[in-house]
Amino acid sequence: MPISKHYFATLTHEQLEQYRTDPDQPAGWYIYHIDLRNDGAIPSRTALMHLLLSLLMKRGLLLFSSPLPYHQEITKRMGFHQVEGATHFDFGPNLPSPTYLLDLRGERQRKYFDLLLQQVGVSLALSLPEGIFNFTSKEREVALLVMSTQSNAEIAESLNVTEAAIKKHLGRIYMKAEVRGKIQLLKKLMEATVR
Repeated sequence: MPISKHYFATLTHEQLEQYRTDPDQPAGWYIYHIDLRNDGAIPSRTALMHLLLSLLMKRGLLLFSSPLPYHQEITKRMGFHQVEGATHFDFGPNLPSPTYLLDLRGERQRKYFDLLLQQVGVSLALSLPEGIFNFTSKEREVALLVMSTQSNAEIAESLNVTEAAIKKHLGRIYMKAEVRGKIQLLKKLMEATVR
């Protein structure tokens, strides 16, 4: 308040409920910059990027409001969307300050980073060396999904099989890789792909 009130005034009662969390578990972060007269200055840009990058590592809703054109442009380039009806003039009568939102709740954070990496040309394809641990083709498929940190239920859904079938595959995979669980398997698979 007062700057964040413009965003919250655009929400319905149901949308406001998203923000009800335990005090030690914030629903998100509201970012705004004040006392910056030159958004073209390197220290200003560095401070903004440092702040945004640190918050991208946390899950939740990120809200941003600034009258500075560079700040507005960088947030749009980073995937923030302007919130309709939440532009305000609290920084001054000649300084329109739109509010931008980036939703990084749950799976959206992983998808956001996947998209970001694709945009800069980083391959996201996981792979395993041929013949690793003498896995069958189905076991390789399950092992790759384990590497993407999916749960048994998610793996089962991805492969259109039951969770019981995945547990059977994992049992054989653990035996072949000589590990006792997913964490050990993940570590061993990661080590094998780095060699």
